[in-house]
Amino acid sequence: MKKVLLSLLVAGTGLLSAQTFSFEQSEGFFPGNINGQVENWYATPDGAGGFIEGQLVTDELASDGSQSFYNPHMDVYPIQEDGPIIGAMYDFPEVIPFASGFTLSYDFYGTEWNAQNSSDFMFGLADIAAGFYITQIYFSYDGTVLFTGLDEMGQGQVHPTTGTWTTNTWHNIRLEYDGLSMSLYLDNELISSGAPFDGGSNLDHIRLVHDNYGGDAYFDNIRINDTASTNDIASTKSVSAVYPNPAKDVVNIKLANDFNAAKTLVTVTNVSGKKVASFDSVNKVNVANLPAGVYILTITDGTKTETKKLIKK
Repeated sequence: MKKVLLSLLVAGTGLLSAQTFSFEQSEGFFPGNINGQVENWYATPDGAGGFIEGQLVTDELASDGSQSFYNPHMDVYPIQEDGPIIGAMYDFPEVIPFASGFTLSYDFYGTEWNAQNSSDFMFGLADIAAGFYITQIYFSYDGTVLFTGLDEMGQGQVHPTTGTWTTNTWHNIRLEYDGLSMSLYLDNELISSGAPFDGGSNLDHIRLVHDNYGGDAYFDNIRINDTASTNDIASTKSVSAVYPNPAKDVVNIKLANDFNAAKTLVTVTNVSGKKVASFDSVNKVNVANLPAGVYILTITDGTKTETKKLIKK
């Protein structure tokens, strides 16, 4: 039966007043298993004194810069029926009293939701020293966006929201807490508000995890207490989606809302910078004639420009 959302923590520890993670090489991250790459970042413990593999920093897809955290389904592990646990975690070196308020922003890209057979992808904020979550944000298996906290009677609940998410599309989450109530924004639209589990606790831990039912996700551009940046991102960030990626023949392009579709062109260059194709019909581009390899798609309407890495199979 799907699902248990109000799951408990397992052990861990540690928030600076402002912190960002975009999983870039300038931050110490490189493509490969995320475990131990940067101090205080680690993969899910394997129960035998080690950590699971396959939770990756990747340069295949990113909303900011050229790398992101890839949180894939793991065939070698069972479904986590008691709640999301497969992924990566971070212990902040300094705690911040949650009662003083905070902001959180991050970008999410999921490949699949399909009722009972897809994963819940969770971004959790915790007081791990006390052993519980403060709140959890879910891109859920049924296409909804949810977060957890207390109801008016002080009981744990999943706060209802008006948010839904689209596969193969970057979405931005912004969570604001003023010391009394949390407000949750999806792509700069307020979708819900509610109380956390404990407004008097310390924020010392985040985790990016799923419950291993099915589908993969990417997390990027995490900003905590970076108020100016998160407000700028929420008001201006709109990112196009390119899928499938890797692709064999036809690539679909879903333009960001602020592109002028009538003026948009797509240019394909190889890794040497040589232009190998261009398209003025951008909903679907045919790359069947390109040799297998890595390419850069430049999408521009003359005012706004995005670049995307494309892997041709």
